[in-house]
Parts: sequence; C-alpha cells; structure tokens
Amino acid sequence: MGSSKPLCLIDKSIVLSIVEEEQLEQCFTVKYVDQAASDAALFERCDAFLIHSYFPHSILSTLYQCKYIGIRAHNLDYVPTDVLPDPSIVIENIPPVAQNSVAEHVFAMVFFLAKQLGKAQHNVASGRWRKDLQPSMELYGRNLGIIGYGEIGQAVANMGRMLGMNILIANKPGRELTEGYPLEQVLSQADVISLHLPARQENNAFINRERIQGMKRGTILINTARGSILDYDALEDALKSGQLGGLGLDVFPTEPVRHPVDHFMTLSNVICTPHTAYYTDRTMTQMNRHLIGKAIRFFSETLKL
Repeated sequence: MGSSKPLCLIDKSIVLSIVEEEQLEQCFTVKYVDQAASDAALFERCDAFLIHSYFPHSILSTLYQCKYIGIRAHNLDYVPTDVLPDPSIVIENIPPVAQNSVAEHVFAMVFFLAKQLGKAQHNVASGRWRKDLQPSMELYGRNLGIIGYGEIGQAVANMGRMLGMNILIANKPGRELTEGYPLEQVLSQADVISLHLPARQENNAFINRERIQGMKRGTILINTARGSILDYDALEDALKSGQLGGLGLDVFPTEPVRHPVDHFMTLSNVICTPHTAYYTDRTMTQMNRHLIGKAIRFFSETLKL
C-alpha cells in the first residue's frame, strides 16, 4: 500500500483480538477514539472510520478527509448521509450474522417470562417457595406471532417450530407471504409475539394502545428490534391491567439506559437486557471479520493504495 498508511480510527467500543489488530495495522495506521473533544484533530484527518453503531452527528460532520466509514452492524441508519461533509464518502455495513444469537435471546426471554423464573427465583431466595406462584405457560402447541420476517424473524420461527409452537407470520402491508396472516389475526391469536421491525418512520410506536388491546389477554411480547417501535405508556397500562402477561426488552428509545425509563421495568414479569441479543462470542468474531475485511478490501482494491 505504500510507505504512508491511511489513518484508520476505530470506535473504542469495538474490541479487537490481537490477530485482528495486526491485520488492520498491516494496511493502516490505527488509532482508537471515543467522543472526547481531545480527538477532534484525528476525526478531521482520518481516511477511514470504523464504528459500532451510533456516533454523534457533530463528530460525523467533521470527517473532512474521510473516504470510508464501516459500520459493525447490518443497519445503515446509524450514519445519516446528510450530516457528512462529503456525500462521496463510502458507507458500508456488514451482512446479517446475528440471526441465531438474537433468536436464542428471544427464547431466553420467552422462557424467563413463560416460566415465571424471576418471581420463582425471588420466592426461593426469600423463603416463600411457591407462594402466589401461578401455573406457568407451556409453550408446546402455543401460537408464536412474528412481526417482521427477515433473517432474524425466520430464525425465531425455526426455533419456535422446534419447540412445537404454531407459527403465525404477519403479512407486511402491500406484500402478502405465502404462509402469512393478517396482522390483526396474528395479534389476536398469538400467545407470544416477537418483533423484528426496522426503525422507520412508519414503524414508530407500531405497537400502540389499539394494537395491544387487539392482543390475546396475557400475551408475552418480546422486542429485540428497535426501541422506537413501542408505545411505552400503553405498555405500562397493559402490564398493570394484565392485558400483557410479560414483556421482554433488549432495545430502548435512547441507549444506553442509565436508569429505568419506566418503573414497570422492575416488575417480575418484565425482563430487560442492554441491547445484547447479538452479543455472543461467535457473532462478535464474525462481525469483526467482516468489518475489518471490508475496510481492507476497499483501500487495497478500490483506491489501489
């Protein structure tokens, strides 16, 4: 690539192995950065910028010499092109690799809620044994509703079938699936609903008060997609009334969550995780490999450096 290597900045939240760092350093001068003002000069003169997800627009707008932004995620919406100083900056994501990890996380939450594991653990630890415990939900033969049928939705459906669940896939407006059902039917018949919708304007508060009321009473709702697709006031009311039997959240409207955004998060029939559904050993290795490989390929093949 020549004697002068391009400057590649890496978001400090990305943890690379020694081997992965050595691969990058063969092609780039590598520096780790965060959102501190002390790194301002580096942002202005970097050639490549590798990020995990969201980065402040105030920083993205100062990438004056940048030619390439790599996102360690499948979604490109973390980098709005209108905030970049040069529209010719190439932005690349990674292919979907977390579908199995996320699907496993969905069912970890489903089991926690269906089997009342939070309350059961508390009862044993406090000497209450089975006091006030109701019979748990048996998943075999129950209806699993899936809203959003991309790679992750399909992986969730496959795992549900292995548990003997009946799969109800919601049709996308304007596009009916061969095995799909109307959304209203999925909401009214599903015992468990798993959400896998992208963060688009039309999906804001997609699960609202009206749609929650259209669900079967006692439904378990899981969201590992985007925090913006839920109406949180409606969720709280539904949990209090028993319309929702359980709630699993791995994503939130604003991340990171420094304190519970709603007091219902501490209820025994609610489980929250810090956006870690994808965060497994195998998935992280695959994500890093794609992130590094794409950056090296762009500079070595496209720019012929």
